[in-house]
Amino acid sequence: SVAASGFFRMGGSTGFPLFGTSLGYTWGYDMAVVGISWRSSAVPFLLPAELNGIFNLPCYLIRDTFAAVLAEWRFGAGQKKSHVIYVTVSSGIGAGVIANNVLVKGYKGIGGEFGHIVIDASLKETCPCGKKGHLEAYASGTGIARIARAESIRVKDSRLNEIVPAELTATDIGQCARDGDRLAITIIDQAGRCLGLGLGTLMTLYNPQVIILGGGVWEGWLPHANLSVSK
Repeated sequence: SVAASGFFRMGGSTGFPLFGTSLGYTWGYDMAVVGISWRSSAVPFLLPAELNGIFNLPCYLIRDTFAAVLAEWRFGAGQKKSHVIYVTVSSGIGAGVIANNVLVKGYKGIGGEFGHIVIDASLKETCPCGKKGHLEAYASGTGIARIARAESIRVKDSRLNEIVPAELTATDIGQCARDGDRLAITIIDQAGRCLGLGLGTLMTLYNPQVIILGGGVWEGWLPHANLSVSK
């Protein structure tokens, strides 16, 4: 309520009218399907009613990648297109799909788990979900940082060794790659190639007019990864 009230005051001070509010989250409507245990599973579903009471406006609970693709389709790079995919590359990897002007949610709203497609079952890195060969294990911020921590122990002349392992982030790796660090470049190149394979799969499955990439990790290593993704 405090955060919502502050946002309401901010909106009023900037002069932008509010037509509605929304809450973004990262999992599906049925938490049991993906094995997530919330201390109070009802909490996220009570928030829309609370915000509705504060703003006196419609409030929607929606998955973050679904909200992102709807925003790009309506207001951004996907305008005037009927087949749009938005991919977020952040701490995790996910996707939102618009097909024939309809948001594709999947059964019980847990579609779009793009990070959990198998790039190569023989790959050794374990995804946070516990399985191997998933895209998220190699191209997400969490996966990139985990790989860098392990590899920097082996490669002593990397600038990544100057950073405390527990504090090493994908942002650090992207900056080292831009500065010419060979280990960082190798890790980013691998992430870009894996992401490129995944995007190729999306193109084959959905035949979209456009795929829009976003998220903090993608924006951080965009200058170097662009070529790797293209390959």
